[in-house]
Amino acid sequence: MSLKNVFLAKNFMGQALWLITLILLSMAFIDQRLLLFLKPRVPPYYEIIHFITDLGDAGYLIFGSLFAFVITRYGIMTYVAAGDFKWLRKLQKFSRASLHLFYSLLFCGILTILLKFLFGRMRPYGSDSFDPFTFVPFNGSHVYQSFPSGHTQVVFCLFAITWIYYRKYAPYVFIFSFTIALTRPMVFNHFFSDLIFGAAVGFFGTRLAVGDQFSIKQVILNKRRIKTLQKISGDT
Repeated sequence: MSLKNVFLAKNFMGQALWLITLILLSMAFIDQRLLLFLKPRVPPYYEIIHFITDLGDAGYLIFGSLFAFVITRYGIMTYVAAGDFKWLRKLQKFSRASLHLFYSLLFCGILTILLKFLFGRMRPYGSDSFDPFTFVPFNGSHVYQSFPSGHTQVVFCLFAITWIYYRKYAPYVFIFSFTIALTRPMVFNHFFSDLIFGAAVGFFGTRLAVGDQFSIKQVILNKRRIKTLQKISGDT
């Protein structure tokens, strides 16, 4: 999906309005109430919740996706050299998915950092009352980097790539992503509206970051490359 298609799509304004509406409703009716509800109930389970929430750390997926790309590229070269094309298409697909996950994590990660700095929303633990309306724009302090949620952005980048490349597994990745996101208010690092915005940045930012790599034209070109390699191998 190109930049033009993302920002000039007929339904883009509608999607943006829905997103803003959900965020504002969450700020008004959910954010503070949810954290006040969780405050007396989380402590006995804090350690396990903290372990789960750490699974959404960007470092794991950034280095994991890059490692997967390098390994699969080596596998592709090995199969081509051996003239074995049985797994070539699957390896190429996984290689592209890994590389695009790496791209999307970098792009969306930088975007999230800029948005956090721009809005300067105070994290829940910065106030005993969990005030959801404290914003200090252009504040570099970690306490004022709540909006959007970075962990949520990361796992929804993973969901977006899975949805594009391996759609039959997308529901399972969504459950994983949603679970990681829900732990963020449980450790009092984020409001629920932060999760909504983080998920949107991760999902739609990934679609923007990978450009038109998923077009029908690209799929046809990839199939032609495989056929060409098979002919070359047969000739030699």
